[in-house]
Amino acid sequence: MGGATRTLLAGLAALGLSGCNMVVSERPWFNAASGPQLKDGIWAMVDTEDCVVDPAAALPDWPDCARPVLARGGEYLGPASDDDELPPAQRLDPARWDRIAHVLADGRPQIDQIASKGPVLASGPPVDGVDEGKPFYIYTAVQPVALDDAGRITALRRWPVLCGPKPARKANKPGRSRFVTDKPFKGLAIKGEGCTAKDVAALRRAAAGSEAIAGGDGFAIITSRWVRDYAP
Repeated sequence: MGGATRTLLAGLAALGLSGCNMVVSERPWFNAASGPQLKDGIWAMVDTEDCVVDPAAALPDWPDCARPVLARGGEYLGPASDDDELPPAQRLDPARWDRIAHVLADGRPQIDQIASKGPVLASGPPVDGVDEGKPFYIYTAVQPVALDDAGRITALRRWPVLCGPKPARKANKPGRSRFVTDKPFKGLAIKGEGCTAKDVAALRRAAAGSEAIAGGDGFAIITSRWVRDYAP
């Protein structure tokens, strides 16, 4: 199955464990979902627009251009990172999948607030912009591409909410990181190699401004489509 074993959760975990040039927070900016919400069920994150997933196909039989994730209410589910060595039939069993809580807030674009599974630990990797012992949130922008008759999102584009364009300097000067912007969006404050937002308005400006730079800043713009209902 190759690349299809990677999911949104794996990507979010990688983003959250670095926080490089991304907006993070120790407290949530949004406490309730608003605006159009994702249709519950199995979704496919696709690498290319021409990637075709048979809605009837078992997850281990999906093409390498597609990666599965389950959207269910206020959570995403995907294969656990420590299940990497399991046979695909076991690793891709949604009953085994990890959960990540999220809140999708209305706006143009919408903003998806995604919670960490636990606090930053001294024994684990640091998260830039977050103090040790604190839980944290990362943010992605969501642009609905298609809605069903009930107004639920069935296709979308997603990109990370960044601190600003990657730094133009080629040399790493003392006291300055080569991984975080030197031109943060208005209302953002650099902290380590990540940043925090002054208020929701600053977060929304960063979400809108990040679309134009995400694809060329080492982060992919992800296209996802609803595939089918899920019944355990």
